[in-house]
Amino acid sequence: MEEKLEEQLLCTIVLTKSEVDWVKYNKEIRVNNKLFDIKSFAVKNGHYVFTGLYDEYETALNKTFNNDLNEKEQEDQLLETLSELLESVYSNNSSDDLVINNELEKHAHLILLNIPSQIKNILTPPPQF
Repeated sequence: MEEKLEEQLLCTIVLTKSEVDWVKYNKEIRVNNKLFDIKSFAVKNGHYVFTGLYDEYETALNKTFNNDLNEKEQEDQLLETLSELLESVYSNNSSDDLVINNELEKHAHLILLNIPSQIKNILTPPPQF
């Protein structure tokens, strides 16, 4: 029954060589942004004559996939722009950073004196057996 329906829905389209957009050579083409499954084709007088079916399901699937890709690209671009904005706000050339660094340099000797040493002095060697 499915084969009968397919044969009833078969259509024929004629395209010039420049209009043919192969998706899968000898199997599938794109016509007006719709995928067309090829049952058979022939070349006559420089024109392609295709017989087959428009694949509405696969066309919708590709459209959804492309929309998802576009949304992902837009999200990536938005994140990149936000990152650049944050970097420009907190650049290393700001006068606040210079003031903080100068204050740290002034008091570096005090800061280092108050940090306990992580290295322990061992007064005796370990036992040897």
